Amino acid sequence: MKKSIATGLGCVAVALLLALKTCGKSGASDSPASASLATRKERAASAPFSPPPPVERTSSSKYEAPWRDASTGIERRTRKTLEMLAIPAVEMVGDEAIGTVTIKASEFGEIWRPETRAWGKMTPEEFKEWRGGALDKHAATATLVKSLDSKTKRPVAVRREAVGDGSPQPTASYNETESGINITLEWEGDKLRIKWASPGVDRQTEEVAIPFDPHYLD
Repeated sequence: MKKSIATGLGCVAVALLLALKTCGKSGASDSPASASLATRKERAASAPFSPPPPVERTSSSKYEAPWRDASTGIERRTRKTLEMLAIPAVEMVGDEAIGTVTIKASEFGEIWRPETRAWGKMTPEEFKEWRGGALDKHAATATLVKSLDSKTKRPVAVRREAVGDGSPQPTASYNETESGINITLEWEGDKLRIKWASPGVDRQTEEVAIPFDPHYLD
C-alpha cells in the first residue's frame, strides 16, 4: 500500500514539473528553429528592404604639378583626381520595376604630404585655392525598366536608356564629355558598366548591379 502511494506521489511530481516548464507558453514555439516554413517565408517577405550602398571610386592623374600654398609659402606636389559616385535604386510603379543608377564624376585633387610620405586628399580650402574655385563635374542617369511576362512570368526588359549633362536626349547607351570629363555607360544584362576619364586621368571601369527583386532578375 505504501509503495502505491509513493508511486502515485512521484507521478504527481513529474506532472507538476512538466506543467511548470510549459507555463506561459501556448501553441508552437516562436523561435526561428521551430517556426514553420510558411512562417519563415512570411517573415522574410516582410523584412525591410535595405538598398545597396553607393559605389565610390577615386582615380588619380599620373601627372604632377607644383603649387605654392599661399598660407605657408611652401611649394607642394599636387595632382588631379576624379571622384566617381554611382547610386543604384529600384522603384515599383504599377507592374513595372524601374531601376536607376545615378552617376556623378567630379574633379578634385591630392597633395603629397611629407609628414606621412603619402598622397592625401586636399581639404576643401586647399582645393578652392588650388583651382580658384572651379569644379569640373559631369552627371548622368541610366534607367532599366522591367516587367513580368503575363504568360511565362519571366522578366522582360521594357526599356534601357541614359541621359546626362552631355546629352539630355535619352539613348540606349551613353558616351559624352562634359567639362572635360568623359562618362560612358553600357548595359550588360542587369548591370551597368561605367567608364570615366579626363585629360591626365586614365579611363577607369566599374560595374554596378541594379538591386531588382529576385522575381525581376534575369
